[in-house]
Amino acid sequence: MLEAPSGKKVSDYKTAIDSLVAKVKTTSEVVGVVSPFDNAAAVSKDGTIAYIHIITPVANADYTLLQTIYEEFPSESQQMYETYRGAFASNLALASGAVVMDMSKPTP
Repeated sequence: MLEAPSGKKVSDYKTAIDSLVAKVKTTSEVVGVVSPFDNAAAVSKDGTIAYIHIITPVANADYTLLQTIYEEFPSESQQMYETYRGAFASNLALASGAVVMDMSKPTP
C-alpha cells in the first residue's frame, strides 16, 4: 500500500512507483505484479492511496480448487469472481507487509 503525503496524490509519484514495480517484478519469489496505474480499482477515489498487487505462490497450495469450483458452477463463476474482487475494492481485505517506499521523502 502506498500513501501520498498530505496535499499530494500517488500519481505525483508515478515515475518512482513504476520503478518500484519494475524492481519487484525482477525478484524470483514473485510471479506477478500489477501496478496501481494499470488497475483503477487499486487507487482510492481521492488519489491518495494506491495498492500494488504482488502475487507470490504459496508453498504446497492447491490452486486447482478454484478451477474445480468454476467448472462445477460455470454460470456463477463470474459473479463469484466479482464478489471476491469487490471485497478488495471495498478494502475488506487484510493488508500486510513492510514499507518499501516513503513517499514523504524526495526520490533520489
